[in-house]
Amino acid sequence: MTGSRPGEERTFDVFLSAPAGTPAGELGTGTFTVAGSYFWAADPPQDVDPADNSTSFAVTAVDAS
Repeated sequence: MTGSRPGEERTFDVFLSAPAGTPAGELGTGTFTVAGSYFWAADPPQDVDPADNSTSFAVTAVDAS
């Protein structure tokens, strides 16, 4: 994911889990969106391009080992 400033970049660790009995295989597409919170109950500054705060990824279940 990149930010609105040239060269700005952030890394996030996202952990997903599934209920017991979920079959192994492709489950579809997930989406992760980041939103900043600057002050309690205050609106954050307008993002130049909010689309750069989201990313999509394939979700695949694997057998626990």
